[in-house]
Amino acid sequence: MGTKLPRGINARKSSSGIETIYLTFTYRGIFFRESLGIPLNEKNIRYAEELITDIRFRIKRGTFEFNEFFPDSRSRAAKLFGKARSNVTIHDLFKEVNWPDIVPKLTTADTYRKDAKWADEWFNDMPVTELSVKDVRDWIKSMDHLSRKTISNRLIPLKTVLALAVDDELIPANPCNGISLGTSSKGLISRKQRESKYKIDPFDIDEIEAILNAAETYDIQAKNYFQAMFYTGMRPSESKGLHWCTDSIDNIDFENGLLHNKSTLVSLGNKNFEQQPKTKKSNRVIELTPNGIIDRLMTF
Repeated sequence: MGTKLPRGINARKSSSGIETIYLTFTYRGIFFRESLGIPLNEKNIRYAEELITDIRFRIKRGTFEFNEFFPDSRSRAAKLFGKARSNVTIHDLFKEVNWPDIVPKLTTADTYRKDAKWADEWFNDMPVTELSVKDVRDWIKSMDHLSRKTISNRLIPLKTVLALAVDDELIPANPCNGISLGTSSKGLISRKQRESKYKIDPFDIDEIEAILNAAETYDIQAKNYFQAMFYTGMRPSESKGLHWCTDSIDNIDFENGLLHNKSTLVSLGNKNFEQQPKTKKSNRVIELTPNGIIDRLMTF
């Protein structure tokens, strides 16, 4: 047409040679181009100008709904914002989350993924905008046969995806923030649930000797391995993460009798992954003094 178009209004020629109007705008830090699917003419330009003005006004006030303006869009924006807020379900939140992006440790991310299924199955198609503190409380009460630790583990993934929903402005607040399992008699869970059923049952001397003797009949190196683990108290993943090398990042200092626990090796599926120790305290130095452990390690 040769006419200078208003800001935010552009034209693009289709394969058929017809120029059509599309709008450009920035929403939540992302630049978008959305086609209106109408031909370029004076009447449609005026319509597009009113539309882009309305869009900018709503974005500024925080009331813009992408799906309301572009319900049939196939653009990148449609994937990010195309679903009306009122229609986003709890299942949608769990489906979209990528746990390794949120939790750096792969084993923890895998645990979150497994624990997430409980909240996903319970709330499933409930719109996230309708989830209340009472709904979460009722879910917790339905798990009255489980321990406090198990309930807490199942609650973490739900709390996490709801926090993301708050960040995405789908909901004003996280319903899980109003939940406290409690440690008093007035808590959400019973006193019996708060008592851990887990009992530490370490191997006694006779059991250790039996294991070492059995390992020795299989392979002397197996005995050396288990003996080193018994006397250092390392986790299995920590022992697997040891590096037998001679450069500056040695795990084992034979001269001073020290073992530096710097990494762990974990298995997920059929793959092994090396990562940092489970906690800061796990990143520690262990003395290798008892029972000739250094001599046994040097035989590997």
